[in-house]
Amino acid sequence: MSSYVYSTDPNPFHQILVISQKTINDSFKNMWELAQLDDEDSPLKHFKERFRSGDYLETDIGVPSVQLQVTTKDPMLYFMLRMTSGKLWLYLTNDPDDDSHIEWSVNDWVFAFSVTISKKEITKDGPEYQQFKERAGLPESNFSLAQLFIDASSTTKWDENLSSFGDREQDFKNLSPDAHATFDTFIQKWLNLMNEKKCNILGYSALRDTDSDCKSNSYDQDQNNQDTNALCYLMMSNFESPSSKTLSYTGQFIDSSHDATFVMNRSLFWPWMFSVLRDVVVGMIPVPDEPTLYWDNTDPDHPYMGGMGYHFGDWNASSSYYNFTPSGPGRWSWDGRPQYSSKRCQNPNRGNDSETIQQWSNTPDTFDQGKFHGEIASPIVKCI
Repeated sequence: MSSYVYSTDPNPFHQILVISQKTINDSFKNMWELAQLDDEDSPLKHFKERFRSGDYLETDIGVPSVQLQVTTKDPMLYFMLRMTSGKLWLYLTNDPDDDSHIEWSVNDWVFAFSVTISKKEITKDGPEYQQFKERAGLPESNFSLAQLFIDASSTTKWDENLSSFGDREQDFKNLSPDAHATFDTFIQKWLNLMNEKKCNILGYSALRDTDSDCKSNSYDQDQNNQDTNALCYLMMSNFESPSSKTLSYTGQFIDSSHDATFVMNRSLFWPWMFSVLRDVVVGMIPVPDEPTLYWDNTDPDHPYMGGMGYHFGDWNASSSYYNFTPSGPGRWSWDGRPQYSSKRCQNPNRGNDSETIQQWSNTPDTFDQGKFHGEIASPIVKCI
């Protein structure tokens, strides 16, 4: 995997998330399987719609999937709606005096139609934004966010080559325009239900005004309907505007063994990584507690009783400590602050006799491309 890391450059963007067609379809399959277990009303399980005119469609839903298009930019995505078994009843015309109709059994149909990937801004004060931050493990971060989803208002124009209607293949192609329009309305109803149930979300991305920053090229070897075709999300952080430059291709993002790739610009990665490492280091620091020391005199040879104690976590340290600073190529260091505590006890019978316990620790260290150098010292105790 190292070749992917060193050959993929996200510049001029901060982060790149590449998700293969296989990964997207695996997610739809997972949603479908969950719906079969515990959601009786899910549009991923069963669909039934009847119009007052008498037209109706009732069908069990199979595992849905998408096909990403790489040879053309428009359409970018086809949705494959699978109808495993059911019934379809359609009038052939809109003439109320014409009773001609069809009544077909639905058996392993696949209705493929082009859809548009749309975006909706997720406001920072909304619950969806907070839920995403918690799921992403970024509760303290600030970033703009947009939800990418299959737009239910987009066209449901069916693709003849990708669709399949079993023994009704030719019959469906020969349907009258009025009957086709009614069937399309059924599909639109199903998409609206998917939207209501939040089953049409493809992912989340940084907000962008246009897609002009992406350079789109087609090559002779590009093929549609490949598991390794992918959607690429180009993201910015800290509310920075996307660069006007295009993304330079510097390496393969995914293959049959790597279904998705996440790349973060090093100028963004290291500050984030060091903030995480600082929390880890601070939590490992042994901090001496105030020693226990008192006059006991049970044993005349050892009249003082005492002991040491400490806890982990120098959480009172200011931000100037435990920060990683460059100390050479691929090497960083950080300085801890000296930890010290002491206690003195006086002999109540002799004013010039006393004992003092001192505890201290110090934790300088360096970090070198994935490993620490040095060690975090335990407290040292000295009796005076």
